[in-house]
Amino acid sequence: MTQKKPHPLLSLFVLLATTGFPIAAQIPAIRVEAPAKLSTLRRFTQSAIESQLRELRPYFGPPTAVIRVIIVDSEKSFKENAGPGLPYWTSAVTIFPPGKVIIKSPNLTHSSLRQYKSTINHELVHLLQGQLVPLSLTPTWFDEGVALYLSNEFDLSKRVALSRAVVKKRTIPLDKLSGMLRFAHVNAELAYSEAASAIEFLTEIYGPGTIRNILQNMRNGKDFTQSLSAATNLDYVDFTDSWQEYIQKTYRWIFLLEFQHILWFLMLLLLILAYLSVRKRNSQQMKTWDKTELLEDEIIP
Repeated sequence: MTQKKPHPLLSLFVLLATTGFPIAAQIPAIRVEAPAKLSTLRRFTQSAIESQLRELRPYFGPPTAVIRVIIVDSEKSFKENAGPGLPYWTSAVTIFPPGKVIIKSPNLTHSSLRQYKSTINHELVHLLQGQLVPLSLTPTWFDEGVALYLSNEFDLSKRVALSRAVVKKRTIPLDKLSGMLRFAHVNAELAYSEAASAIEFLTEIYGPGTIRNILQNMRNGKDFTQSLSAATNLDYVDFTDSWQEYIQKTYRWIFLLEFQHILWFLMLLLLILAYLSVRKRNSQQMKTWDKTELLEDEIIP
């Protein structure tokens, strides 16, 4: 999740670059802050960020400023660092300016380390994207979709949620997702799923370099819709229509992968297999009886 503010301040990276100091010697690439009792979690976070930076380099290049992450272990501390007004279910937020991630500890969110790492990856995408292009210049669906897709959070449960909406014709138009960060939890789940599917559509149809192309076009002076059009050869309306066609085709039947549907399918499959087994056994029994009758006819004069 991102919290956008207008008129971003000049980053420390730019300040040092313009004064001629060697960046590597002046600022660390990654700065993770946490209470002393969370020192192990701080080291885990540092390692996770280093690993993810290598995965994200093809999309954003190297970081252009310090990567700053603050781990908190109380709701009070989270509000003090992140500010008020965020949904209760928020586990992390990226704030611009100055460009930092505030993340709740796994104990505070009652989550696993795997879930915590996914959250780190999600916010790191926001941070790197924001270093290239201010997030206030890109639609919320694009920001959240890129973060969800590149952090591998677009999992089966989110695909199933999207599939249900497609079947029930309850999808939300992309233009209506601008307030998705304030949606109730159920609607937020669908909104995030739709956003991720839009990025999936971009990368599947137009190639994995499309995200970087859009951001580079914006750095060269185009606005988002112009950059999207340059990368896809579609205007914004045609793009949204093509995305709708894509999810209708791709996700119409995915809801069948829900556990209860799989269970019913397995039960039906077992019934069919049982029926075929009984039928085969009965057929073999009939053949045995036929052979027995033939033998009896040959023996009896």
